[in-house]
Amino acid sequence: LPALLSLVIRCTVKEPERWVKARASGERPDLGQLMLPGIRRNTILACFIAAVPIIGTWGVFQWNPTWIGRLVEFDYSKVAIAAICMSVGATIGSFFAGPVAEWMGRRLSYALFCVASLASCIILYRVVNGYGALMLLMLGIAGVCTTAFFGWLPLYLPELFPTRIRATGEGITFNFGRIIAAAMIVLGTGQLVAVFDGSIPAAATVMSLVYVIGLALIWFAPETRRSGLPD
Repeated sequence: LPALLSLVIRCTVKEPERWVKARASGERPDLGQLMLPGIRRNTILACFIAAVPIIGTWGVFQWNPTWIGRLVEFDYSKVAIAAICMSVGATIGSFFAGPVAEWMGRRLSYALFCVASLASCIILYRVVNGYGALMLLMLGIAGVCTTAFFGWLPLYLPELFPTRIRATGEGITFNFGRIIAAAMIVLGTGQLVAVFDGSIPAAATVMSLVYVIGLALIWFAPETRRSGLPD
């Protein structure tokens, strides 16, 4: 079904006029253009701004099945219910992130998501002490907060780059964020679990401090609401 939907989109959705003009100019995008003066700063900031929520998602919440499994003595029906709660929250967060960013502005909304994600992580891992209604509720709330970034990034990243390198810039910065996140997770969460004698909540709490970094970084990035896409 997704493949058929993609085919329908390709056949019916027209290319943006700006992109058509940029392509007709004969100028081809290359990676070097992302480091040109006036663009380089946005490129570097975008890489790290994209890395923060990926580290938060991969480095913190990917441990939940193991943690919850231990709590319920590997009753996988309960683990599945917990995963569903977080997935429902994640779906809601992704859908509402764009309107929130349009209403509050790009920087303020990102900062809000960082604060909400950090708070939900601390409550989930330091206050919740067993499987039950509170855990399921907090998993849903954490899903909303931490996954909202993935509705925010596709809105913000294209606004940082001119038309000729917009797709290149968005793709490189988002996926370079994945590389940064992968390195942090390999060197971070697994080692922290060992340091804390196998305590996933303790390690996850420390890793969730990455949202503090995001909260600081976003104020160095440009506010693009109502600015329009650069030519």
